[in-house]
Amino acid sequence: MALKASMRSAVITPPVGLFQGGYGARKQHSIGTHDDLHARCIALSDGATAAAALVADIVRIPKAVAKKTKELVAKATPIEPDRLLLAATHTHSGPGPGRTLPGFARAFDLYAELLPYHLAGLVYEAWSSVDDVDGLSLGRGESHLGHHRRTWDESTNYVDRELVVARLRGRECNGVLFNVGTHAVKMSPENVHYSADYPGFAIKAVERVIGGGARGMFFQGPCGNVNPWNQPFENPRTTFGDCEELGDLLAGDVLSALGKARDAIDVGGASGLSVRAGAKEVAIPEEPGLDPAARPDDVVRAKVYAIVLGDVLSIVGVPGEMFSRFGRMIKDSVKTKYCIVQEIAANELVEQDDIMYVPTREAFAARKEGLPPGGYEVMAAIQNPEAGYIICEAASSLVNTLLGT
Repeated sequence: MALKASMRSAVITPPVGLFQGGYGARKQHSIGTHDDLHARCIALSDGATAAAALVADIVRIPKAVAKKTKELVAKATPIEPDRLLLAATHTHSGPGPGRTLPGFARAFDLYAELLPYHLAGLVYEAWSSVDDVDGLSLGRGESHLGHHRRTWDESTNYVDRELVVARLRGRECNGVLFNVGTHAVKMSPENVHYSADYPGFAIKAVERVIGGGARGMFFQGPCGNVNPWNQPFENPRTTFGDCEELGDLLAGDVLSALGKARDAIDVGGASGLSVRAGAKEVAIPEEPGLDPAARPDDVVRAKVYAIVLGDVLSIVGVPGEMFSRFGRMIKDSVKTKYCIVQEIAANELVEQDDIMYVPTREAFAARKEGLPPGGYEVMAAIQNPEAGYIICEAASSLVNTLLGT
């Protein structure tokens, strides 16, 4: 059967007065909304397999939210829990637990209780409207949006600048998927207004230029060591004008990549692309050399996800804030021609706070006077230098197994 798809979005902006996550240095609860936060979803089907990917403008999706969302979606659609990739853009101007407006002590908990219904409702809406995809064009470009923020550590100075774009054409899926990895931290800790940060501005600019009701969907690639090129790790005060400019620059990169895309895929009729999707549990020992079977309580168990269209495109979800090199490793290891890697993929096994940064071996070995061993990212990570490599192997193995290779 022909490939069918639908793209939809929903506003998920919480009440003003909640704390915003991501920054330990933030001192105040939110006092307003600059631009609405959204969840964006693409639902896919080949008539036999149903799958969906959803990315929300929040810091991360809590385990309880992921679990409830998957349960609701499974009851309302044929999309099985392991075929639903849930993730976050990791905007530091989205909601998080912490200081609230007086009297709002339970506000974040109540928001988190309601959020699964917003997310599941969006997936249901997308699934209910899937229709034939008339065309799919894929391409690569380059974006210099980010820089290596660990400027003191040359051993981890790697930024994957590849930009992957996918242009879908159809009555219900007129849109663009794009993927690059740079922390959504252009707005500094002084900002107390909700915002999707630069990804939201980039999506709006892409949609505006393409026109015709087109939808954009941003996938945050591994960027544990990458900040916007004009935002040092110290996060000096910035303006929304600065942030919008950054989004416009990314939109320019996306449009340039689309203009050069030459890989048009025939997806109609009997030649339609197959949809394969699934998840794989990954066991991450909390220290190197640990035997998971002998010490199961000292193992973090999470999941990696994959949605694969034919042999041309894979969308991979991995947990935690992985360093940029891991995204490159996954893309180099999978057997699809194009690969989108989304970090901070939520699952029902473990809180994302239990898998924060995922540094490389070199980062664990890095030393600088006045800094903790390995730096801030290593300090906040599972204390196993092999964690990222275990996740990468599981992710690429999942994709290649779904491909039958």
